[in-house]
Amino acid sequence: MPNKTNLAAFTTQFDVAVKPLVSYFNRNQINLKVVNGKIDVVNSFMEIYQKPITASTTLLLHTIDTLQNIELVQNSILTLATTQDLPILTVWLKNFQIDAGLFPLKPDEEIRAVTEDKITKKTLYKLVLNGDQQLVSMLAIVRETEKFAVISWVYTPPDSRSKGFATTAVYKLTELIHNTYQKQCILFTDKSNPVSNKMYQNIGYQPIAEYLEIVF
Repeated sequence: MPNKTNLAAFTTQFDVAVKPLVSYFNRNQINLKVVNGKIDVVNSFMEIYQKPITASTTLLLHTIDTLQNIELVQNSILTLATTQDLPILTVWLKNFQIDAGLFPLKPDEEIRAVTEDKITKKTLYKLVLNGDQQLVSMLAIVRETEKFAVISWVYTPPDSRSKGFATTAVYKLTELIHNTYQKQCILFTDKSNPVSNKMYQNIGYQPIAEYLEIVF
């Protein structure tokens, strides 16, 4: 059976490396699941790789220097998710993947395991309202380095949208990462989604690069 795998490649001479790289994949029957990177690099790769594409998405890479002075949801608290939240947040993560078009969906057991792992690692957060402790939004730090933290899994259920919950959650987590962890925040958005892009820009995020993600 041919292997299926993910690839992360780092090189300063991509044009020189891509032909032998693709030749190696073909020779060893290695089928990539996903390729993503800066648009020019991915396009150069695809000129040589030339495999059938299932889906492609243009992503905007955002960073932030200064949080804007915006109105946040009053009487709301950002706090770490706990194991008690696991059932609902597992459902929310699945819905997040559906909304983001991340198909094919992982099995429910795998989604639950990923959610539980983030809770255990204390990187999954929830926004709750003070009065009744109602859980209204979630988000997570999905990757970290010594200097950077990547925010994703930003999800609010449909009946709680357009109330500022996601904006407040992202603002508060960004503030926490900056002030407590002394790290730079990064997030990716779908370029074709003006609503989320506007929300992040209102907070202070600015797009600095375009990436292309191709699914085979």
